[in-house]
Formats: sequence, structure tokens, C-alpha cells
Amino acid sequence: MATIAVLAIVTLTLGTFIIGYNFRAPIMIIEQKNPITGYVEYWVKRAGTDTWVLIDASSNLVVTQGLTRIRDKLGWDNSTTGVTSAISLSNDASSPAASWTVIPNELTGASAYGLYRQAGTVTRINSTAYQSAFTFTANGTVTARLSGLNWSTTQGASTLFAANTFTATTLYSADQLTITWTINCASG
Repeated sequence: MATIAVLAIVTLTLGTFIIGYNFRAPIMIIEQKNPITGYVEYWVKRAGTDTWVLIDASSNLVVTQGLTRIRDKLGWDNSTTGVTSAISLSNDASSPAASWTVIPNELTGASAYGLYRQAGTVTRINSTAYQSAFTFTANGTVTARLSGLNWSTTQGASTLFAANTFTATTLYSADQLTITWTINCASG
């Protein structure tokens, strides 16, 4: 009888554990993106010597005013500086690389069927963020899966600021594709 009682307790405990594990609250993982920062070094050269000595080195804080300036130069000062937020497209299956200056096989000219690089409509979101959006209209059959955000509308120009892949999408004549880039210059 004692063995049955122990077996019942073990079974009940194990069953409760399994039910609790299966109905537990989901775990949320939040990925912290790298903010815009810099690195500052302080060197001193004492009078009468030829030696520079490192006295401090650390990362810096980019202040809101500086972030606003970056935001404006990247996405807002179009009319006075010639800077634009142009969106480019490609059907290349490459994953974005930090060394890129243009997206591979950018769609240009007539073969882009309307999906060639275009200046986005820029909107300020807050003091450090902006959006650049454009709605492309296909005038033939074309597939895209890679987009870039550029500071020039010149097709194929090496002015890439950011790149991203998305689900390969085939557009047919008169189909539309809207792309909205959001850039937030977060401080460190």
C-alpha cells in the first residue's frame, strides 16, 4: 500500500511538472542593437619629451543634438545639401555585408520594369529617427528580394547606407510594392 502511495505521489508530481512546463509563460528575447557611438583617446606629451602617453580611452555618448544632425543629414536636408534617401532594389539572394557600397545586381534602367532606384518620401519621427518610403509600380514582370537605402538617386551609384533582404516577391504589370525604411540613430 505504501508503494502505491509513493508511486501515486511521484506520478502526480511528475504530471504537474509536465503540465506546468507545457503551459508556462512564453519567454521573450529582446535583441539589443548597437547604438551609434564613437571611441575617444586622450594622449599627453610632456614638455621636454618625445613620448606620447595614453591617459584614457573610452567610448563616447552621442548626444541628442548630434543624433538629430545625423538624422537630418541622412534623411531630411534634401533640398539644401543634395542628400536624399533613395530606395534601391535587387533580385540578388546575397545577405547584406558591411563592405557593400551598392546592393549587388541593382535593378536599373528598362530591365527594372519600374523598380529602379527612387527617392523616398522622408518623414521625421522624432529627434533621432526618420522614415523613407516609396511605392514602386511594376510595368512588367520582375522579382525583388533585396533593398537598399542610399544617399543618392543615381542608379548604381556607390552610395549605400543600409541594406536588407526580404521574401522574394514577383510583381506583375501594375502590381505595387511599398517599402518603408525606418532609421533610428540611437545613442550609446
